[in-house]
Amino acid sequence: MNSQDMTIKAIFELKRQELILAKLNPATQKFVDDAYVYAIRHRLCPVFHDSDGDIDPFESCYSISRKFALEVLDYADQRWMSKNNLTFYNLEEKFGHDSRVDLLVILRYAFLAHRFDQGFFSDLISECPSEVSRINTPLGQEEIYLF
Repeated sequence: MNSQDMTIKAIFELKRQELILAKLNPATQKFVDDAYVYAIRHRLCPVFHDSDGDIDPFESCYSISRKFALEVLDYADQRWMSKNNLTFYNLEEKFGHDSRVDLLVILRYAFLAHRFDQGFFSDLISECPSEVSRINTPLGQEEIYLF
């Protein structure tokens, strides 16, 4: 990793920490979108919070890439629009069992960003591992922490 990459990563981590601290502070928490802070907290590229096609300088800092997030969301959207019920296990079959945590984070972000409808999320959790069963609940303070 060169010094420019290290600087970008350091700036991203500072931004990430500031966002989380703002969300935890009762005086500022209402100004920070739940879905956005959730995505940044989990190092997911916040695809629903893009800035009109601007290049994201932190693209290399996300553990869950824009490409993978959009691939999962596009697939989920196609299934939703065609009224073809989708369960979490269907997603694991499509994207691999080793992607379970990433799939959970992406779909939790989609729920918090008010994407899809309640029926979609009800179908999704109708067949899922226990850790996914709370995907369609409001963001809790216990989900937002620095490390």
